[in-house]
Amino acid sequence: MTVGHAKSERVFGAEGADRFFVTSGGNNIMTGGAGADQFWIASAEIPDSANIITDFFSGEDVIGIAGLGIGFDDLTITDGDLGAVISANGSDLAIVTNLSADLVANQDYFVFV
Repeated sequence: MTVGHAKSERVFGAEGADRFFVTSGGNNIMTGGAGADQFWIASAEIPDSANIITDFFSGEDVIGIAGLGIGFDDLTITDGDLGAVISANGSDLAIVTNLSADLVANQDYFVFV
């Protein structure tokens, strides 16, 4: 499922392994549902505002970042009002709701291309 240049979209996965691709815009709300989901929160450009992941399951789901030329060490993951805030180069990429930064800040939960 691709959320292209959209902004403020709500997308829902099904029971299987879903893939969400956000190319720009931002403020999209992604809910994967059951299964090993992939949440691609940036592709070639930083989103205008943070995208929101509502049901990240550590150890099962992954967060992907493509085309930015960065890796895990370039991320900053902090606690915010809604949950863990993932940032790079001073811009917020995503918020993982209801999880603290220490539960999200694991290199194994990220994919970079």
